[in-house]
Amino acid sequence: ASYLQSIGFKKKALVIGHEGIELELKEHGISYVNVNEILGGKQWEPKDLIKIPVDPEVGVVVAGMDLTFTYSKSALAGIYCQKNKGCFLLSTNQDHTFPAEDGLFLPGAGATIAHVSASCQMEAKNVGKPESVMFSAIRSRYPDLDLSGVLMVGDRLNTDMVFGNRGGVSTMVVLTGVTPLQALEEHSYSKEEKPTYYLESVAKLFG
Repeated sequence: ASYLQSIGFKKKALVIGHEGIELELKEHGISYVNVNEILGGKQWEPKDLIKIPVDPEVGVVVAGMDLTFTYSKSALAGIYCQKNKGCFLLSTNQDHTFPAEDGLFLPGAGATIAHVSASCQMEAKNVGKPESVMFSAIRSRYPDLDLSGVLMVGDRLNTDMVFGNRGGVSTMVVLTGVTPLQALEEHSYSKEEKPTYYLESVAKLFG
């Protein structure tokens, strides 16, 4: 929402994702409609999807983590991007997976974005980690922030650590997520992905 505000966006957003996206848009005074409202929470046949009236005021599709993601949602986003001139795709983050119990990984927001991107026939503008858009928003809101006292903590080298390193702050990767100790021991990471510190669990920061 901060990014849309910064580019002077005046149209409406089509939202695919949880209510957090809607709350952020509302806080910044950006009108929106959720795909669930249009689709009524059901799957539609392709022949019926293309007959759904398109709101000409929608100028962006904002997509993020959606545990009820469906073909119909992706298809509708694609229809909007094709019919509304200048409509573009914005992603909240592009983590393809997230860790679950028993060492398993489940699809993350990046999996949703990949599907919607294919449907819209365009790459998404990512405003989440590791892009600098989010860090710029933080600096804008807290201009007196002392970066020497900031620590970026996360479990991903390619997003969390890159985000912190690009922002000029110390970084710490925790080993309770997607990054194994072996990756650190073998130095299988780029310069931007290199963490300042690593820890078995974030709980140890407080224990």
